[in-house]
Amino acid sequence: MSTETKPERRRHTRWGRIDNGKSLIIHNSTKSFLGELKMLASRAYNYSDDDLGSRWGTEEDKPFLPPPYVDLPPGLTPSQIDQFLREQRHDELARKITSGELEYVDPEIRPPSPPPVYDKNGSRVNTRDVRVKNSMNEEYNRLVEYLLKNLPGFVASADYKPLKKVRKIIIPMDKYPDYNFMGLVIGPRGCNHKRLEAESGAQISLRGRGTVKDGKNRDHQTEEDAAMPMHVHISADKEECVQRAVELIEPLLDPFHPKHEEFKRIGLEQLALVNGVALGVVDIGRCSICGGSGHRAHECQDMPIQNIPRVEVKCALCGDMGHITSDCKLAKGINVSHLVAQQYQDPSRPVKEVKAVQPAPTDPESVQKLQQYQMAYYQQQYQTLQYQQYYNQMQQYYYQQQQAQAQAQAQSQAQAQLQAQTQYQYQYQAPQYVQPQEPADDPVQPPPPDDDGVMPPS
Repeated sequence: MSTETKPERRRHTRWGRIDNGKSLIIHNSTKSFLGELKMLASRAYNYSDDDLGSRWGTEEDKPFLPPPYVDLPPGLTPSQIDQFLREQRHDELARKITSGELEYVDPEIRPPSPPPVYDKNGSRVNTRDVRVKNSMNEEYNRLVEYLLKNLPGFVASADYKPLKKVRKIIIPMDKYPDYNFMGLVIGPRGCNHKRLEAESGAQISLRGRGTVKDGKNRDHQTEEDAAMPMHVHISADKEECVQRAVELIEPLLDPFHPKHEEFKRIGLEQLALVNGVALGVVDIGRCSICGGSGHRAHECQDMPIQNIPRVEVKCALCGDMGHITSDCKLAKGINVSHLVAQQYQDPSRPVKEVKAVQPAPTDPESVQKLQQYQMAYYQQQYQTLQYQQYYNQMQQYYYQQQQAQAQAQAQSQAQAQLQAQTQYQYQYQAPQYVQPQEPADDPVQPPPPDDDGVMPPS
């Protein structure tokens, strides 16, 4: 009895076979053969050493996973739903910031990257990681401020520090390259800058290119601010202060604004007061040191040099304490040396009486010339004031004309858009049925007679 050995059973593999070109494939048509060749050519083109035995797909094959659906309890109002979502977002951001996880946006919807900015060491300071981290921190601070204001009992984390509200206004140096906006914002010796900060309650500074000379220290601004065009940097703890500062600064940066000339005139007046060449009327009845009335500045008790002994100077002729005897107007034509010597030798002894010297007669020509000079000065001041008022009126008129032109252009655009929309409705939409109006109940008037007085036939 012959025994036959059965062949050993082989276990089938679960992996597909790699076609190495040894197996022959019989094609029934030319089309299938060309398709097989194209497939092999694409595999050979995309072949790399990393693809050997790889069971993972490419990055493009990853399916899109939408965000998870949040099952909210029924009966919530829109405000409650919004508050609930804000709380969930706050917890998520707090966890990610603590663990150092960054939220990268999908490359297909990610905005373009800004131009690179480098520090003094050559390192880039606005990388994608830095920008994503800053945006996450800003969103986290906004959520904390909202929850502190609207959620009773909410307590922020111990390391929370509120960020200041920041606004940047670009100075239009490209439109007005020869205009001194920096001097207009700062003012003489910083007077206007101090006034703007006091009225708005915000910190105002000038930053950007051209604000700091080469080689000077610029620690007050970051590398990103230094690389930007010249701008006004506004920062405050409250949004109201920032908005108030913006309303005060915008007229200074627009030469055609009605308030621009007023601010410019105030700055020139402050500059004249600082330099001591102001021509305005000074309140002589008020002390310039303490601001009180009833005494002059040299008699003020708050003067810092009050303890310094004063020089007692008194004229021996007129008794005035504002000049010495030799400079007196009454000393013309007489020798006052003996009076000066007598006064300084024994100041307590009274001076001998001197016959009063008759003043020289007034020259009519000199008086007339003085009056002419005064009239010319007053006319010049009046003409300057009139020109300033006319210039302000012209500026305001030009600004109003610009606004009217812009409004007319906007109205014409809206009218053209409405006309195009109406035409589109008449062309591509079904005509609407319009109910005919009933004739009026008024009796029909007969036609007027001819020139001959004959009524025409009806």
